[in-house]
Amino acid sequence: MPFGVYHSMMHTVRWLALAAALLLASGCGSDTSQESADCSQQIEYQGIRYTERGFTELEPVEFERVVAVPCMDTGVEPKPDAPAEYRSAFKFTDQDPTEVLAVLVEEGLYRVMLSDSLSGSRASSILKSVGAG
Repeated sequence: MPFGVYHSMMHTVRWLALAAALLLASGCGSDTSQESADCSQQIEYQGIRYTERGFTELEPVEFERVVAVPCMDTGVEPKPDAPAEYRSAFKFTDQDPTEVLAVLVEEGLYRVMLSDSLSGSRASSILKSVGAG
């Protein structure tokens, strides 16, 4: 099998596996009722809240550690003294990290995290420029 065909097939398999995993997860915590949680991944950095808005294979550069925001839609409140969960965040070249960051999903695939304060048109522009829109 030619390398190009193999590479294309592996790319498709990776995206299908991610889509299946997201469909199975479709929440962010253990189910405490008949309904599942309805949370998007969120992080915070320097008082700015970012929400997941897509995925990209565009490779960003290492940036800072950020705080993972717990899902509050599971019916179970986090303990007040629970330690914060930190994640490594990445930034995109030529993008303002106060507007967009990324979190690694798996090798070569990043979750695009946009600031909640962005307008719809600015968010769309950023998503397009990082290959997630």
